[in-house]
Amino acid sequence: MVQMLNTWRLQLLVQLSKLGTMRLVAEAMLISPATVSMQLKILETETSTVLLEKIGRNVKLTAAGQRLVKEVSPILNQLESVTNELQDSAQEVQGTVRIAAFSSALRALVLPAVAQVNDSYPQIKIILNEMEPDQSLPGLQAHQFDIALIAQLGTGNALTDPEYQLINLGADQLQVLVNQASPLAKNESISIDLLKEQAWMLEPDTAYLTKAVRRLCQQAGFSPNVSGICQSYTTLQAAVSHNWAIGVLPTLAVTQTANVKLLNLQPATLRQIFLAVRKPQARVRAIQIVVQAIQEQAAALF
Repeated sequence: MVQMLNTWRLQLLVQLSKLGTMRLVAEAMLISPATVSMQLKILETETSTVLLEKIGRNVKLTAAGQRLVKEVSPILNQLESVTNELQDSAQEVQGTVRIAAFSSALRALVLPAVAQVNDSYPQIKIILNEMEPDQSLPGLQAHQFDIALIAQLGTGNALTDPEYQLINLGADQLQVLVNQASPLAKNESISIDLLKEQAWMLEPDTAYLTKAVRRLCQQAGFSPNVSGICQSYTTLQAAVSHNWAIGVLPTLAVTQTANVKLLNLQPATLRQIFLAVRKPQARVRAIQIVVQAIQEQAAALF
């Protein structure tokens, strides 16, 4: 008799291939890491195959595990599409839409859009997650979210993947924030190499914007003189307002202008903002409504 594989366990394996650790899979599925481990061991028994191997304290997929993920991913996507079509057959638009977005996009694009959706479609439940762009995309691929707003600094588009649909919402640019009392405030734009001697306020090194700023400074031949590490754009702007340091933020992230002068960074460094949705989900009516509202908000803003 043929052993039928449990689709939920297969989904756990696919998520592990995307997210990399059992802890992240457990957080995405709202279960414990021990449950993830146990279910994947059962899957190994069901398939009579070693799917995982230990690497130190972590695990990674074996060649057989990777092959199984490649084979079942289209099937799981098809099952998701069938489920979506059944749900959409109801006359009233309903369902849950999970959105991951970085801070400035959440504030300026997502919140106004979902407030509008909530007024017109109260049966659509929307769950928001504030998350760095490099974290939200793996979460989208692992079915943790339905929509992800992501960003890319520079021109072009390196965010291609056949699994999801990508919508370009627009672009802002990096700006240098200086105190109005600073001699730098006499400028309207500034080259980053002229900021070598300034005290900087940065987010932690793991933040995508900090990585970009450090890369720009390195290209200009110096490392920023860091006078403080902050966890939010609000704190960074407050540091500039009190003339403690300078900072660099995308235009969309700037909310505090008291005592602050914005200088255009030269050469201009654009931040492209994209909305990503997995292709099977792109046909879900509730998700289409939310996506359209975010697109309309972006069109008005940019």
